[in-house]
Amino acid sequence: MIIAALAILVLLAAAAWFMAAISAITVMQLAPRGEKLSCLTCLGWLRSPALSTRLGPAAPLHLAPYRNAIFGFLACVIAMAAMSALIAAERSN
Repeated sequence: MIIAALAILVLLAAAAWFMAAISAITVMQLAPRGEKLSCLTCLGWLRSPALSTRLGPAAPLHLAPYRNAIFGFLACVIAMAAMSALIAAERSN
């Protein structure tokens, strides 16, 4: 049962990572030509206010799915770590 839940979490994490990648590509298309690297740095550090000023009023629409996908991925990773600890504790008994 725990193994099946872990497999589902892996699939959810992969889907969230894919969604974050697609959202990042969409955000980077809004960046001006000379500022793509600095915008990518701000995107990696989740600096939404800095990106909103650089990319304009359309940025929040594209940043929200990216932020949600990143947080979803991190939640899946934390849940997988907890489930792995449960599996290890179950097998040690």
